[in-house]
Amino acid sequence: MSQVQQLAKRGDPKAIAALINQSFNPKGLSVRAAVKGSCLQILVQSPNPINQQTVVSFISKGLKTLSPQGITTVRICAQQTDEVTPAWVEEVQMEIFPPIPPTAFTAPPTPSTSIPLNGKIQPASQTVPHPAQPEDDTVRCPRCTSAQIAMDKKGFSGGKAIAGAVLLGAAGLAGGFIGANNVRLSCLKCGFQWELGKPTPKFKHKPQPVRAKLNRPGFVSRFFTGAVLGLILGIPVGIMTAWIPGASGPAYWVVVLLTGITLATKRDFLLTLQGNCPHCGKELDISHLNTPQRCKHCKSQIRTEYNAVERTAWFHPVIEEF
Repeated sequence: MSQVQQLAKRGDPKAIAALINQSFNPKGLSVRAAVKGSCLQILVQSPNPINQQTVVSFISKGLKTLSPQGITTVRICAQQTDEVTPAWVEEVQMEIFPPIPPTAFTAPPTPSTSIPLNGKIQPASQTVPHPAQPEDDTVRCPRCTSAQIAMDKKGFSGGKAIAGAVLLGAAGLAGGFIGANNVRLSCLKCGFQWELGKPTPKFKHKPQPVRAKLNRPGFVSRFFTGAVLGLILGIPVGIMTAWIPGASGPAYWVVVLLTGITLATKRDFLLTLQGNCPHCGKELDISHLNTPQRCKHCKSQIRTEYNAVERTAWFHPVIEEF
């Protein structure tokens, strides 16, 4: 038994993915795996449609023979590389895997044939080689591009049950179970939800900059804020002039007054920008800083831009890698 097989038998997700990729990469598929508790999560990616029955059967049989430690559930998710939502998700329990021959993760077809993604037998010369995808290819939210995605089933719908009861009486309550087994994906960052197999809104993969409004405080507000800063800046001046009789106090208050007047004449002092977050679309009111800031609603990063000549301001989205 090789070192990779030993690691895979201990439940190492990278080793398991490496064994599966030995058979999947020549057929144009790439696999990534991760372990969450006792659940092994496998992401299968390909530029072409992925045959669910063939992929699930092959992976489940191989894992049954391998018997990785600590794994009781396997969740297989398939995604085309040019799509942002999975094509299908299937969850399999380890204890109900069917028996297989003792050779795990070996290519089932003969050397002269291979199984492409549509499940039909074709000559091996027609298969398209496809290298493993980069590490940053993952399922992302179609709205904010976050990779923090949760998957669950919709469950019983109270709205459908009420509608069914109004139309059909007590028997209509069963309508709440319509679509209860549909898989729902939820973005943990912006809260957007969508279902597998159903069309999603056409969000642009990269959020676009949003025009912001300028919000300047009045002259009096800028003066008093500057005077408060002057109270702090005047301390070292008062100390340095303490040796001059009667000069320390006046010097201190001159600094306070000059600081307040100087900052009050600067229109961009205490400038804030108002607009909608380019990630989640909710309204924001933030200060103009030279460093990215986080939206208080979706926690995504935003970079502010202010053109003092044209008097324009923008919110620029910052796309974070996970």
